[in-house]
Amino acid sequence: SEPTVIPTIFIPPTTEAPAVPTTEPTTQAPAMVTEYADETVYPTLDMIPRNAQLLVFRSDSYSNIIELDLSDFPNLVSVVFESSSFKNAQSVSITSPTLTSVTFGPDTFYGEALDGALTLYTPNLQSVTFESNALHFVRSIHLRALSAPAQFAVYNGALTNVKTIYYMNTYVGYANALAAAISSSGHAELVNIVEEIDAAASA
Repeated sequence: SEPTVIPTIFIPPTTEAPAVPTTEPTTQAPAMVTEYADETVYPTLDMIPRNAQLLVFRSDSYSNIIELDLSDFPNLVSVVFESSSFKNAQSVSITSPTLTSVTFGPDTFYGEALDGALTLYTPNLQSVTFESNALHFVRSIHLRALSAPAQFAVYNGALTNVKTIYYMNTYVGYANALAAAISSSGHAELVNIVEEIDAAASA
C-alpha cells in the first residue's frame, strides 16, 4: 500500500505586505527547459545540458554514481529523482540559487553506507519531498542559506538513519520543521539540531 505522507509546513513570519500585481499578465510563460536523464541519453552527468530548468533522473539510473554534486546548473528550478535512481550513492549535494523544489522518489539514494550526507545550499527552496525508503544512506543533513517559505514532506521509511540536521545561515525553524517531519514519519530516534558556523563569515 502507498505510504502516508505527513508533511510538516514551516512558513517564517513576515511583517511585509504581499506584493500585489498592478496589471494582469498578457503573455504565456515560456515552456520550461526539461531534461530527462539516464545512461542511455547522457552516459555521464557532465553531458547533461547546463541550461536545464527541470531535471528528471529516470528510474534505476546512475547506479554507479557514488557522490552526486549538482552545483553547476544556473537555471535549475526543479529536480526529480525517480524510483531507485542513484541507489548506490553515498553523498548528495545540491547548490542552486534558483531551485524551488526537489523530489526524492522511493528507494532513491539507497546506498549501504550509513555515514553519508545530504547538503541543500538552496536559498529559494520551497518544497522537498522524501518518498518511501529514500536516502537510506544519510546520517546528516546540512541546510544552508534557506530563506524561502519551505514545506518538507517525509514518507514512511525515508531518512531512517538521520542522526543530525545541521543548519548554517538559516533560521533554526527550518531544521526544526524537517526534524518534526522525520519524526512524524515514524523515525524512532531523536534527531539532533546543530548550528554550523560559517568560517568564511567569521574570519
